[in-house]
Amino acid sequence: IPKGNKAVSYSHVCRTICRRAEIEVLNCLDMSNTDKVAPITKYLNRLSDYFFVLARHLGYINNVNEKIWNNGK
Repeated sequence: IPKGNKAVSYSHVCRTICRRAEIEVLNCLDMSNTDKVAPITKYLNRLSDYFFVLARHLGYINNVNEKIWNNGK
């Protein structure tokens, strides 16, 4: 997805880094203590959502054409 202009691309890169961090946190934490797992993974998930929306917004205000993903259909 990273394309358009630098701001859009950097936002998508930040999104992927957040997703990667979320997976790493899940791999490192003790899954038996879900009280600690839930808040940190929820935060990282919402942060990656924010970067996705930010990328779309920056693309919109800078008239960057989006490639629509159609899941192979």
